[in-house]
Amino acid sequence: MVQPKLIDVDARKYQSIIAGHGYALDGGNANSPDAQTWQTMYGWGAQYNMPLWMTETSGYSNDMKGAIDLSKAMYTAINFGNISAWLYWELSQQTIDEFSLMSSSGDKSKRYYVSKNFYRYVRPGDYRIQSSASDNSKIYSLGFKNDIAKTTTIILINDKANDEAVKLSGSNLPSQFNKYVTSVNADCKNYGVVKNSDAILLPANSVTTLYAKE
Repeated sequence: MVQPKLIDVDARKYQSIIAGHGYALDGGNANSPDAQTWQTMYGWGAQYNMPLWMTETSGYSNDMKGAIDLSKAMYTAINFGNISAWLYWELSQQTIDEFSLMSSSGDKSKRYYVSKNFYRYVRPGDYRIQSSASDNSKIYSLGFKNDIAKTTTIILINDKANDEAVKLSGSNLPSQFNKYVTSVNADCKNYGVVKNSDAILLPANSVTTLYAKE
């Protein structure tokens, strides 16, 4: 459906965005069909400077495992597909289930909080910077900067059943970050300031956002 419209010069001028749904739940693995699909779809539009959006997903279990699976799917779409939008099926409905992030009465799922780790600290105007962790570490890393807002955001997913301490390395990093963690015991909780030279603890099965503003 996408490629014929891109190939056709007349049809292409009416298209500005490529959008797809995200229902493959194999996030994190560079060799996974999901990662390869995102890479392929990004390639379709990149030659025409068209952004790639993910406009519908759901089906993640309403527990910490589902939350981590969701965060890995977001990582895969961003890291391999360079997507610039990620939309869950529903923000809220009467009761929380795999189709919603919260209930209409305000009860919030772990999937809500890992989404907050991304949504609140990766903002319009941010661009992605190179960020990676050791191969086979089951730590997944994304980095973003915003030159106008003067912010740096690093998201670290620990897909392991045990805590892991990591150290940042790289050039032009802020001297310190605010640390926000979603885990079994925390809901995008602010753990205060960490220095970029510190060993940063990532709890088991967690998403940690490091956020700095000059």
